[in-house]
Amino acid sequence: RMGFADFVQIMFNSMFLPGTDEGQKKSIIECARAFPSDIGIDVFVSLLRWDAFDFDRSYGKVDVPVQVIQSTHIDISGTQLPVTPGMSINWHRDIEACGVNAEFQMVFERGHFTMLDAADSVNAALERLLERVRENNRNKK
Repeated sequence: RMGFADFVQIMFNSMFLPGTDEGQKKSIIECARAFPSDIGIDVFVSLLRWDAFDFDRSYGKVDVPVQVIQSTHIDISGTQLPVTPGMSINWHRDIEACGVNAEFQMVFERGHFTMLDAADSVNAALERLLERVRENNRNKK
């Protein structure tokens, strides 16, 4: 039987691509491993429950612009992999089907921690989101 810390170690290891700063990787994984297991297990179960049961109901209520920045996906075997050009992501279609005003940005050849691996891309996407929020607010007045 695997404990929570070992589970987190395996899961988080897959979030990094070769070439990731090893000090940063080690720091993030150590922080995740140190998370109290009883709380961590509850968080993961809650995350799965939300994805499985609450997604449609919750996203259907979103009435502000949303920015989706995606650099990885989980394949059918449960392996986390980088997104590739032309890839279709099911949950992007699910968000669109809920009528959410979403902009999707795929960031290629990066690991899960896009804000660290591609800070310029993330910052540019956030600037676009802020402009969309401002425009949304102007239109509501």
